[in-house]
Amino acid sequence: MKHLVYALALCFSYSAMAATYDVLMLNKSKSGEVMVFEPAYLKIAKGDSVKFIPKDKGHSVESFKGGLPIGVAGWKGGLNKEITIKFDQEGIHVFKCVPHFAMGMVGAVQVGAPKNLAQLKALKMSGKAGVQYAKILSQVK
Repeated sequence: MKHLVYALALCFSYSAMAATYDVLMLNKSKSGEVMVFEPAYLKIAKGDSVKFIPKDKGHSVESFKGGLPIGVAGWKGGLNKEITIKFDQEGIHVFKCVPHFAMGMVGAVQVGAPKNLAQLKALKMSGKAGVQYAKILSQVK
């Protein structure tokens, strides 16, 4: 019984340490960039969550096909809908705004070690999305 109590205490203390981060979906950033996630790149710990918040209308967020660690299921939020995603697997998780992807509205969450970095360096995006994606990959450590 004593071990069960310790195990439960450990579980609750771990979940209490998990954090939730906000990523805003904006028409214009403070620096003047249009159609952006703010921040576009975020490094978090395994078990943390990210809340995607559409501050301006017309945005959505979903995982990018081929931009997730192997074995991670894709996810999709609705247009003008807030969504919170819990990240339980290490690696880089790429996401996009469907209506504004061509305008470069792409982002990534790094969870712990960038175990799938080689896979993501091979992932191709064109135009403004490609430029933004290159900026994001340059921040990965």
